[in-house]
Amino acid sequence: MKDLIKNIKSVSVVFSPSSPITDFIKNAQTFGRIKVDTSSVSSLSGHLEILADKVDFRTGNINILQVIDVCNGAGTTSGIFIQNLLLFTIREKNKVVKYNSDGQSLLSELVLTIAPEDISAVTQFKVAVSSNGQGVCVVDSDKMTLLQTLNLPGIPVYGISFVNEELFITCHGSTLTWINLSSGQTINQKTTRGQSYFVLSLSQTDYMYADSRTSVDYVVGNTKKFTYTNSEFDYPRGIGIDCMGNLYIATYGSRNIHQITNGGELIRKIPASTVGIENPWTIRFAPGSNKFIVTCNSSGKAALCEIVSNLLSELALPYAPEDIAVVTQFKVAVSSNRQGVCVVDSDMKILLQTLNLPGIPVCGISFVNEELFITCHGSTLTWINLSSGQTINQKTTRGDSFFVSSLSQTDYMYPEIADITPSVNYAVGNTKKFTYTNSEFYNPRLFGQFYTLQHIVLETFTK
Repeated sequence: MKDLIKNIKSVSVVFSPSSPITDFIKNAQTFGRIKVDTSSVSSLSGHLEILADKVDFRTGNINILQVIDVCNGAGTTSGIFIQNLLLFTIREKNKVVKYNSDGQSLLSELVLTIAPEDISAVTQFKVAVSSNGQGVCVVDSDKMTLLQTLNLPGIPVYGISFVNEELFITCHGSTLTWINLSSGQTINQKTTRGQSYFVLSLSQTDYMYADSRTSVDYVVGNTKKFTYTNSEFDYPRGIGIDCMGNLYIATYGSRNIHQITNGGELIRKIPASTVGIENPWTIRFAPGSNKFIVTCNSSGKAALCEIVSNLLSELALPYAPEDIAVVTQFKVAVSSNRQGVCVVDSDMKILLQTLNLPGIPVCGISFVNEELFITCHGSTLTWINLSSGQTINQKTTRGDSFFVSSLSQTDYMYPEIADITPSVNYAVGNTKKFTYTNSEFYNPRLFGQFYTLQHIVLETFTK
């Protein structure tokens, strides 16, 4: 035995302490020391910091990754993420079903003795399923086997959310109930104003629930922190929370999802159509992720979605950029006042070329073709070859020419000051076709629809 122990270099142990703990420690000491590895905690913290840098949960776009027909056409379902898998309830078939992470493959299912309404994670490989008027079933989510049935006679059961492995909150109608999973004992009970079908528990004393058909209450330390309501907020149901602490409330009556802060301020309303369903029922986020699932009460479908940043990438340049123009399908040029032009690969986001233009007035830029562009600043328009940097042509204006729009080498449009009156000139074949001005036409480059010359052309033609 001694030789065998000497050969043991390291042991990884998943430790679930049981009573009495003192006896366990005494026995463990005969093997050596127990070391707590906190690297996973640090890793998660680092992951969240990276995620926060890449995704703005409050303004990011929502992408639909997969719409899953959980109930095969109609029915009621609730869903959660667990161990990179998706678990759903099917009330009409008394089932819990498991899908792979992308929602494209049904992996297994379990038939229950109850009609499931909601589902909540208990531990890493254990979930609990609630049933109206019947109780709670505990399921091994890895093996998809029934572990425990907890009958709760007289307890209003519908939504369910676990505080910890032993304590959960269930709710229905006008009652929230705190229950011990092992004993079934009621720990606490709270009366609401009704419509309390789902609950989100953050701790034993911090939770969120619907308190009427048009409001939800957020409680911290068993004291109400705020009540949220809105003119487009009807029949709130499932409540979710992302890894940044933003709250999401599914409203099947208003057919939208309200994203709010943990202070009760509205961030945005997400229409049901944005997530590919009709009547939002429940919403849950994957832990530490930008992915979430929304279920639909009418179709029995679930949408797997993600929040992605509007900003896909960025590139630091050696110059302060003024304007940008398309060169080719995957190439753009950026102009910089008194410095020159940078050419960037817009797909790979890398700097391809720096063209210094000493003595050339540079601000606005517009490409005639892949090799020729026009740049302008003040009272000068300049035609330049991109490869060589050679000046092909130059034109003097009466000033204020900060942007240009090129239709060809000889057809172009640019602003200038005519007798202190702002105007734009349109040249065809290097000959002025018209000058446009208007009493409500000031600084044609800086304000609203006149920000770029492309918009001025449209304005001119519509007028």
